[in-house]
Amino acid sequence: MRFTLGAGILSLLALGQPGMAFAQASNEAEQSCWEGQGAHVVVLGCLQEKAASSGKQVTRAESDVMTALKAWDMDAEYRQPALAAFTKASTRFKQWRAAQCSAMAAFAVGGNGDDYLRPSCEIDLNSARLRQILSYVQQLKR
Repeated sequence: MRFTLGAGILSLLALGQPGMAFAQASNEAEQSCWEGQGAHVVVLGCLQEKAASSGKQVTRAESDVMTALKAWDMDAEYRQPALAAFTKASTRFKQWRAAQCSAMAAFAVGGNGDDYLRPSCEIDLNSARLRQILSYVQQLKR
């Protein structure tokens, strides 16, 4: 069985180490956003930008996998359920991420930390999702 990968997924595989091409973990993201900054609003904007960027990475990776699954040289009886399951998982991930990060932000109990917790949570969950996608792709290549 042959599985053709999109350029985005291939570039992730070429790195050889999961996580290196992915969005920074929130601790690293927070640290880099605070470097040289004193204003909370600037740090918050930086974290929000990094969360949005990591979300776009997830969307691109999921799109690459879906494109590859559509072109997978397996019978439709295998290809279609795999595509449907991955599509459902992608949708559910986004729903879960929103709910989970809302809960994390709520833990700040109205303090200013809720602004930081939400994008940090999104960065963490997006990084984990990208690692999952890479794992799926590696399994399909076997």
